[in-house]
Parts: sequence; C-alpha cells; structure tokens
Amino acid sequence: MNIEVDNEILASVIDAQFGIKSQLSSNIEKANFKQTIFFPQDNLKSNTFNSVPLDTYGIINKSKLFTREPITGEQISYLINDNGYNVKDNNPDIKIETTDYKIFYRFEINEIQHKYCSSIFTNLKFKKINIVFPNSSTIHFFSENISLLKKYIKKIANKKIQESDLIKIKVPTSLSIYYSKNNNTKEITIKNKSYLGICFEIVNLLSLNTLDTKNTYNSSNNNNYYINILFFNFYNFFPKFISLFIFKFLLRFNKSYIFSNQVLEINNNFNKQNNFFSNIIDDNQYPSYLSKGTFFPNLKLSNKKHIYEILKDDDTYILSNKYKIKNIKNFIFLSDGSDKNSYQIGKSSYDYLNLDKCYYITDNHGLITTVDIVDNIGIINHEDIDSKYSDNKQSSIDNFYATGYEPSLPKLKLPKIWPFKSKTQ
Repeated sequence: MNIEVDNEILASVIDAQFGIKSQLSSNIEKANFKQTIFFPQDNLKSNTFNSVPLDTYGIINKSKLFTREPITGEQISYLINDNGYNVKDNNPDIKIETTDYKIFYRFEINEIQHKYCSSIFTNLKFKKINIVFPNSSTIHFFSENISLLKKYIKKIANKKIQESDLIKIKVPTSLSIYYSKNNNTKEITIKNKSYLGICFEIVNLLSLNTLDTKNTYNSSNNNNYYINILFFNFYNFFPKFISLFIFKFLLRFNKSYIFSNQVLEINNNFNKQNNFFSNIIDDNQYPSYLSKGTFFPNLKLSNKKHIYEILKDDDTYILSNKYKIKNIKNFIFLSDGSDKNSYQIGKSSYDYLNLDKCYYITDNHGLITTVDIVDNIGIINHEDIDSKYSDNKQSSIDNFYATGYEPSLPKLKLPKIWPFKSKTQ
C-alpha cells in the first residue's frame, strides 16, 4: 500500500504504527534533523526506531520540581527516528494532507549529567512545555513558546540560547485523508495543546482512520478534563503547600492513572461520532479502570501473540474464562492460569482488568465500545427481565402508575389581608 504525506512527523507515525514507509509529497520542505515523537508503546509495530520508554513524569511549579510521579496509565515511548523517506510523485492509495499546523520549538542538550533518566517533565499552564530525559546525559526541550523555552533551559542547564539555536517543528493539527479507490475524504482535527498530547492524538486518530475507509473516528476530552483544567489554570496563584494539597486530592479523587493521563494529555476518548462523553455514573457503577472510548490494552497472550492480532471484527467480547456466553460469535476468553479454552495473561493484567466482575466489547481496532458487569452478560433487552431493586422505596416509585391525573400549576395560598381598614382618628 502506498501512502503519501506532506509532513515528516506523519511519515514517522505511519512508519511506527503500520511499518509502512510513506512517500513524501513533492512540495514538502524536507527537514535536516532527526524526528522525535511520543508514541503509545502498545501501538509500536516497527523496530527500526530508537525507542525510550518513559516511566515517570514530573510537574514543574514556578521553575521548581513540584512533584514527580510514576506514569501509571498508558506507557509512553519516546521515539528518535533516523529513517529517511523519499520524495515521489506516484499515485498513492492514501494521501494525507496537513490543512493546519502549530509551530513548536525543540532544543537538545547533550553531555549533561542528571538523575531523571526516562522521565518527562511538564508544567500545567495553557502553553505547556515538555522536557524529556531520554538517557542520563541528554535533555530535550519542547514548547510553542520561545520565552518559556529559554526560561527553563536557563533554569535547568544554566545556558542562554538564541532563537537561531532552536529547531523549528511544524506539527499537524488538522488533516485531510483522501482515498483513491472510492474518492472518500475524511477531515480530522487535533484538539490537544502540548507536543506530547498532539503526538499521541495524531497516532491514535491515524491508527483508527487511515486503513478504515468506512468510518470516521474523532476524539473528545474525557469527563475529568473540565474538573482538572480549573486547577491547572490557577494553581500558580496558590501557595505551594495549598497547591500540593489540591494536587494530592485530585490525584486520589480522579484515580492516579486518570490524573496522570490528564496531566500528560493522553486522556482522549475516541468514537465514530463527532463527540463522545463517557457517562460518569456508569463509570462509577462498573468497577473497571477502563471506560468506553479508550483502547483495550494490547496484552501479550499465552500463544506469544498480542490481543490486537486476533481482533478481526467489531463487537468482540473479551471476558474471563469463568463465564460463558450464549448466541455470541466473536469472543475472547482470558485467564490468569493455564486453560486450554482460553488465553493466559499475567495475574497483574487480569486484576487490572477486573475480569472477575467486568467484561468488555471492542471493535477491530481495540477501541472499547462497552464496559459492563458480568451479571448483565447476555441481557439484550432490559425490559424483558424482572426488576431487582434492593431499595423498596425506589421500587415503589418505579411501579407507580397515575390514572386520572391532570397536571396543573400549584395554587398559592395568599394571606387574607384584604380589605384594608383605615385608621380612624
């Protein structure tokens, strides 16, 4: 398959995601520097990249390290791409064009010793900075704000730089995907703000949309975004001890893996519609760390394959081997022990998915479309089953049928103060 792109970041993403060497459009301005992108580790298909897994993140508050935490959500790989891509003028099967982009700046410092290997630091302001420590003697800085970039380079490395020292990167924020076979076109918009967040969103949207000619997938913020953004915008106005207290509260309130993904901007939900919002009531009801619109982990199975390799159709049920399903064709049974009728996964993965209580339905991309509790498995029409309320009061309310009732506005009873009696002298 021939894929043509007009941006070398897109070429790197296609290469890492599908193992396809893209051709560059003839009007591209080729960069003379290595491409460095952030990538979900589960999605990495190519082994031609220098990949650094990042395991901790830090938040910088007023030029000081506010806190450093483990990355408990989706593992992040930092890819350094030395691969070259050719400029061709063929008729590609798929053509991806950048219709809008954002300018970022990168600066690299080598031969500087530090203790933050495999970490990424960020701040929480609107114009974020990403500081990556790929090894024990290298630091990479990313930001769209030059003055902010200079400030942190001075603080961390005690080095003054000029704008001419920076590497200028054009990062796509709006894409058009053209298919030559059916003349179909998709319009994709990137909503994240930081370099890390934009890279992650591009990877996920291209993995969903590029080879799927029928459906258009879009992204939206999850329900934690609007809670946390208030703190992110105003935390610098608070004293440090109060900021730290609020931070720890949000960390526990939202669950640590959700909050870390929110800070790093890898928290998007995805769906075939324009907007997708997970129902927070449902999320609290079902004891799962994963929600609709997120990706099921690409687990390594007992047959040395990964679960994405056996996802063939939409509506694949993934559940524990302890349960059985009727009238379902596509299903994957998982277990934490040896069982000939299921795929074995690690005990920690089994516990993380909480398969004793939950099951999942995914599409062929691994995107979760349903999370439910196993007690409900096999139930198609909820109206066909008896109500099982434990609350008698609620049950009586739901079974209440009003007959002969005519709705009307309430009648107010006014105090009887009429008629007025005048005072006589």
